[in-house]
Amino acid sequence: MACLPLWAQSERNFLTGKFQEKDITSLLLSRAEWHPFPAIDEREKWNAVPKGLRQACIHNAERLLVLTFEREKFNVLAETIPITDAHLRPVWGDRIARIVFRLSGQALHGHYKICLEKQTMKTN
Repeated sequence: MACLPLWAQSERNFLTGKFQEKDITSLLLSRAEWHPFPAIDEREKWNAVPKGLRQACIHNAERLLVLTFEREKFNVLAETIPITDAHLRPVWGDRIARIVFRLSGQALHGHYKICLEKQTMKTN
């Protein structure tokens, strides 16, 4: 048996007395209004990001994950799966993609190779 020490604390309402509920509510955005990153056409907001951070984001976006497989042996399907769990949406977004590989007209025996490789995009 493991025992952990526990301490009771009195209720703490740090915002009580300093702010009214209507003041806090007026500062909050709805889920539809909130987006953590500017849209592609909001150039002035992207340009406000410090240059080093902006370059790091571009560098990370230019890295590619290359998937190779024997095309003649597989039928490949990309599926979009909506994220319905409210706890996952802030991290994963509103959908994920799944790649399904199905053997084309062959029994499930033998050896097959599917490779994922990280490569860097060439820039001019």
